Amino acid sequence: MLNVTYDDAAPWPEKAAGYGFSLNADAASELGFRASATLGGTPGREDPGLAKPLDDLILTVTRLANGMLRVGFAAEEGRSYSLQATQALGQGWQPLTHFYPEASGKMSRIISPRVSRERFFRLVTPANP
Repeated sequence: MLNVTYDDAAPWPEKAAGYGFSLNADAASELGFRASATLGGTPGREDPGLAKPLDDLILTVTRLANGMLRVGFAAEEGRSYSLQATQALGQGWQPLTHFYPEASGKMSRIISPRVSRERFFRLVTPANP
């Protein structure tokens, strides 16, 4: 399940702002979303324009009682991962931390929300400096 706050202005896809196209998750796009390839969207079936991701990376972010954030995901041994953040979509992504798992399984780390309480996060592999 995804919870997304989106807008009808750049950098969000214009075609998905009242022109009959749906907004689709797309791991290959900078935003993580793009307009559907088909007018009316593709409910219940695959969108032919959607690139298949190489991995199903699901990042969980939980705000702790002390204001810190716990981030976690299922890691694969031998791969590297970078957690990146931005304060607004369409801006550059900044690296926060890197993961180099020695075994496959759940990885998690507690991080500071830094300056802003509202941020966008993404997890990329392989790790990028």
